[in-house]
Formats: sequence, C-alpha cells, structure tokens
Amino acid sequence: MMKILIIACSVRAYELMHSLSEKLKKAYDDIEITQRVKCSALGDISSDKSIYELTAEFFEGSDALVFICSAGIAVRSIAPLISHKSRDPAVIVMDEGGRHCISLLSGHYGGANELALKISSLMGSEPVITTATDIEGKFSPDSFALKNGLAVTDWQKSKEASARILQGERLGLYSELPTEGRLPGELFLCGIENADIVISHKTVSNGALLLVPKSIALGIGCKKDTPLYAINEGFKKFLQYTGISEQSIFSLSSIDIKKDEKGLLMLSAEKNIPIAFYSADELKALKGSFSRSDFVEEVTGVDNVCERCAVLCSGGELLYGKKAYNGVTFAAAARKGAVLFE
Repeated sequence: MMKILIIACSVRAYELMHSLSEKLKKAYDDIEITQRVKCSALGDISSDKSIYELTAEFFEGSDALVFICSAGIAVRSIAPLISHKSRDPAVIVMDEGGRHCISLLSGHYGGANELALKISSLMGSEPVITTATDIEGKFSPDSFALKNGLAVTDWQKSKEASARILQGERLGLYSELPTEGRLPGELFLCGIENADIVISHKTVSNGALLLVPKSIALGIGCKKDTPLYAINEGFKKFLQYTGISEQSIFSLSSIDIKKDEKGLLMLSAEKNIPIAFYSADELKALKGSFSRSDFVEEVTGVDNVCERCAVLCSGGELLYGKKAYNGVTFAAAARKGAVLFE
C-alpha cells in the first residue's frame, strides 16, 4: 500500500489538498492518504503541531510527502530528516494554485519523479523534474530498479553508471531474468564477464553495478529448539556456498510444526525477511523431484522440508538443493519473473 502525507499551508492549499486526495484515490487502488493542515486562518482545522513536527512524525513511515506550500517551507521541514535516497520518501511540492508540481527529493528510487508526473496529469499542473537523466531522456539505473523491484547494491556505482550514460557511453547489461520491452539505446546485452550492469540474485566480483531481484525463497529445516546462532551460522554458510545475495531473498519458509520455533522467528525478525509455514499435506501435494529422508518423514510427515518449502513458497523452480549445517538444512528456489523496459 502506498502511504502519502499531504500538508496544506493556506486556505487555497487546503481546498487543493481535498481535490488532489480524491483524484489520487481514484487513480490508485491501494493507497492511504493522510491530510494535515497548518494555517491559522482555518482555526480548529489547523494542527497544533508545527510543519516540521508533522513532517518528522510521518517522514519515516510514508512513501511520499506532498507539501502544498512554498518550496522553502518544504526544504526547511525535511532538511534535518534526510538520510539517503535509498531510504528517504518521495517529496513533492505544489504551489497553492496548483500550477507547478516539483519533484524535490528521491526523484528516482523514491519515485518522486513518477509521482510528480502523475499528480501533474491529474491536476493539470506543470511537472518540474530536475534529475539529469530525465532531462536528457536517458536511461536511469535507479528508476529502472524501482520500477522492476530491484535492490541497488552500490549507490556509488549507480551514480557512476548514470554519469557514464550522460557522457554518451553505452553500457553492457547482463540479466539472469528474461527482458521484456525495448532495450534503451544506452544499453546493450552482453555476457556477465563484460557487463557494466548485472541483474542477478548472486553476488558479482567483476566491479559491475549489481541490481538484485527479490526472487529467492529460502526453505529451512531444523531440530526442535535449535538456537538462533546455529541457524544464523548455517544461513551465512549457505549464502556463501551458493553465492546468493541476501537482498534477493523475499521469504523464508518451513513446515508448520516449526511455526513457534524461536530460532526461525528470530532469524526472520533479525533479517527483516517474512517467514511462511506450510502443512505436511501441502508439502506432500507438491509435484517434483526432491531428496528424501525417512527420518524427516517419520518426524514431520513429509520426506523433505527445506526443498519442498522453498519451491512451494516461490512458485518456481528449485535452484539449490538441500544443504545441511550442524543439523540445520537449507534449500533455495526462484520465482519466475522478467524485467521490463518501457
């Protein structure tokens, strides 16, 4: 769900805020809009908090902040809160007359440029976009990553790639995922060894910019009361063995008799990766070729936990079969997907 805060700082801005909110709700199926007003002329409607306090309250938990006021007010309000474009929300500024819509912060990866264009289309405003690749009509790794749900692993390399593109270079692209749409002129497909940009769930060592798809489901099996440190150690060794980037993992999974297993739940919380649990019947119904263990079947009711969980969770294919580390087993599967060039 997209969470947007709109702050209005005048009577006209207050009226514009309501119009914008209604149009955004119609334009997006999954959106939550919070409205706040700071204007003495509106009496009790005006918030008791300052604009900075309102901004600080919602900055971290919002996908976007829309200020209907002067750019100066918006800049002073967000300045102490800015950390990095990979974490900051999109920030948009509109004048109270709705004539201009400025992408102020997190234009690419935060989605401010795209949102500013959308708002301008809805409200008949003039979009103001200042990022160089957009002005020049060039491919932007940040924007491409955002639209395709890819994690940017190195922001300095992303910046360098954009700079090379702006200087007129064509960059080599390797993607383990199928590509759809028309490849931009700034890129050409090549092998991984010669690539400047790599789209892969695996870490790379050739100095390329790595964009990681959230495509990997990790299945885990363990004995009762296995401590977190043992599971964590196995987790690290499995990623080292397979080369899987931790950023590519969208879910952990195990059998439902492990749903209260503290070590698994703590790993999920520590890594901020959701965990899913499946019944033995769900796992047994899964078709495919899996390694089997009579002991595991006797204990859990299914011949293999980690491989079946990984495949069921991903809806795709097994990439790395069962690997055991001190009684903790891991397997990885990849869900199907593609990257889209518009």
